[in-house]
Amino acid sequence: MPLEAVFHPASTSARRAAVAQQAAAGAAPAVGQEELTAQEWFENGFNAVDPAEKVRCYAEAIRLTADFSEAYNNRGNARRDKGDIEGALKDYAEAIRLKPDDADAYYNRGNARYGKGDLEGALKDYAEAIRLKPDYATAYNNRGAARRDKGDIEGALKDYAEAIRLKPDDATAYYNRGLTRRGEGNPASTKAAIADFQKYLDLGGGIRDGDQAKVEQFIRDLKNKL
Repeated sequence: MPLEAVFHPASTSARRAAVAQQAAAGAAPAVGQEELTAQEWFENGFNAVDPAEKVRCYAEAIRLTADFSEAYNNRGNARRDKGDIEGALKDYAEAIRLKPDDADAYYNRGNARYGKGDLEGALKDYAEAIRLKPDYATAYNNRGAARRDKGDIEGALKDYAEAIRLKPDDATAYYNRGLTRRGEGNPASTKAAIADFQKYLDLGGGIRDGDQAKVEQFIRDLKNKL
């Protein structure tokens, strides 16, 4: 199950702060080298490809605008991509402290905790993301995976169903639900798993994720069990 990070564009308040900073810089004596604004550093980080460069740019944005919650969130994502889970968790915590209603920061921290094996922490964060953003399909999908890993099959299936209801073209949710149903072993679940895996392929998930042959084999094996 891909745990996708959500990057923030700059908020309106951050843009206002950047404009104010730019105006102040314009009134200051000229310097030899142009100083980038927090907004410009943020956008450079957003557009960068290398995670280390993203971290550097977001750090500069934070240095210039200490309460830049979106920069903390995005730096957390970049740190996670670099394998610095503890640094990522600290950044998400600061993003949440600065902006307690940021559903994406909770979602991203949930992903980091899930990847670390902290299922209880991940479940709490996904639940809070969903509370703040009730139509958060990917949060339902990822909470379903965390519930499945904890052995809560019924809860996982409910979450996958809601993810699919909110986003009917989400191939990953069908795949995850298929995996969960595949493990139940009864004929009804087996038939449902076949349908989910087929829907995943129909939506192009197999080609996108490079597991077309593997999922086709899942379907053949399940049909042989009926």
